[in-house]
Amino acid sequence: MDVFGFVIPVTWGDPAAEYFAIRNDVAVIEFSMLLKYDVTGPGATECVDRVFSRSVLPDRV
Repeated sequence: MDVFGFVIPVTWGDPAAEYFAIRNDVAVIEFSMLLKYDVTGPGATECVDRVFSRSVLPDRV
């Protein structure tokens, strides 16, 4: 599924199990592709890289 230019899966496996988890247990839903922040200044990239689990540093695999 395309969401603002990001390709995200429609399901992570069993839709019925996902629904059950959301309604009865716990679920984690990824919405980072919908958020936008402007972080500027010295060390901004390094700061943001510490906050998010996905690396934002250039040329880093």
